This record gives sequence, structure tokens and C-alpha cells, in this order.
Amino acid sequence: MTAIDPRGIFDRLGNLSGRETASSDRQVLEQAKGALMLRYGIGSHEALAVLVRWSQAASADVRTVARTLVFDVCQGDKARGLDHPALADWLDAQLELPVPE
Repeated sequence: MTAIDPRGIFDRLGNLSGRETASSDRQVLEQAKGALMLRYGIGSHEALAVLVRWSQAASADVRTVARTLVFDVCQGDKARGLDHPALADWLDAQLELPVPE
């Protein structure tokens, strides 16, 4: 697995307008990492690497992938409406596969 430096992701999140948004994005990113760690039995850095690879494969930023994974896939929050239904379906299919390399 490729080593990913999480500080780069967090630095970019910190550059967002408003501390609440950055804090919220960090929390969602951590939740998404936790879901992947639980699903695949991998560590924090590996989970971040999976999110980065998935964001590249889906042509979406890491925040979007993390939010879609947490809210639309893991929580199944259909009531709030899917912001990215195709991405949610794609992520759901990815979770059925073995641990990404």
C-alpha cells in the first residue's frame, strides 16, 4: 500500500473558510477512516490511502468521498437525500470487494 501523509489532507481541510467547516470535515474524514478500518481490518494510514485512491478513481475530492461514505452508505441517510447517488452506489460496490491494495 502506498504511504499517505495525513497532514497533507488535514492541511487542505484547514484552508477551508471557517473553522467549523474544517472541523466538521475532519470529523467526517475520521469517521470514514474508522468505517474502513472496521470493514477491512486495516490501520488509520491504510484507511486514508484507500479514501485517497477511491477519490482519484471516482474523480471526486476526499471530502466528498468521506461524506458520501459516512452519510449515504454507512448511515443510509436517504431522508436527507443523496448528494451524489452514483458515487454512493460505487462506494457501496467497493465495500463488497476485498481490501483494496
